[in-house]
Amino acid sequence: IRPYPAEELREFFKDKEDIIVFDRDIGYGYEGTLSYELKAALYGLKNRPNIKGFIVGLGGRDVKTEQIISGVYKALDEFKKGIFTNKTDFLGLRLEELEDYDEETYFKGG
Repeated sequence: IRPYPAEELREFFKDKEDIIVFDRDIGYGYEGTLSYELKAALYGLKNRPNIKGFIVGLGGRDVKTEQIISGVYKALDEFKKGIFTNKTDFLGLRLEELEDYDEETYFKGG
């Protein structure tokens, strides 16, 4: 989105505690572009909200309702437990089909 509405987003999210973002792409640092741009826009807010990012629908895959629900529950659980990381989670990938898959090696988070 250009020009990016950073000021409008700062105003809208200034009183929010937590934000969940679902992206359909991967930007630099293994996180979604929208998540990355939102973090940048909110940087410096006095009470910056926690942002949990998810990547869905890669490779043209459909985004399923169950994936969104699962992501929301996961994020809410992490927020409730006070778990705040910059790690982006990937939903709907068939990583188990990769013989040498190791999450720490492939997706270190951003």
